[in-house]
Amino acid sequence: MLRSESPYFEVIGRISVEWGSFEAALDRLIWVLSGTTRQTCAAITSQINGPVPRLRAILSLLELKGVFPDLLSDVNQFMQRTHGIADERNRVLHDPWLFEHRDQTVEQARSARIGKKFVHDYKPVTIEGLNEIGRRINEHALKLVELQVCIQDDPARPLSGANWS
Repeated sequence: MLRSESPYFEVIGRISVEWGSFEAALDRLIWVLSGTTRQTCAAITSQINGPVPRLRAILSLLELKGVFPDLLSDVNQFMQRTHGIADERNRVLHDPWLFEHRDQTVEQARSARIGKKFVHDYKPVTIEGLNEIGRRINEHALKLVELQVCIQDDPARPLSGANWS
C-alpha cells in the first residue's frame, strides 16, 4: 500500500481533479444543448455515470437539433477516444496500489477487462507514466473545447442565449 506522504498521491489526485473537470465540461455542454435551466439539467446529469453516457446524451441532443452529419461523426470519434482515456483513468484510480519496500518500486494490481481480454497482473508504475496519463486527459479536454466551438458554429443549431462558461 502507498504511504500518504508518497509523491504518487499528488499525481493521482491531479488526475482525479482533471477528470472531474472534464466531466463537468460535458455536463455544461448538455445543459446548453438541452435549453433548460442549469438546475433542472443538473438534476439529470448528476444521474449519468461516466463520460461515455454523457457523450451519448450529447449525440442525441445534437441529432434533435439537426446538426450536420460530419459533426455527429466527429462527436462519435471523440466518444471512442474518450472510452480509452477513461479506462486509463479508471485503472489509476480504482486498481490497488502496491509498494515494494526492498527495491522501492510501485506497482498496481490490475484485474480488469481491457479491450476484449481479461487481465490480471502487476504493472510497474512511474510518476512519469502517471504524468503522461494526465497530459492525455488535458489534451482530450482541449479537443472537447474544439468540439464545443464546432457545435457553436454549426448553422443548423441556433445559439440564442447559449452560455458556454
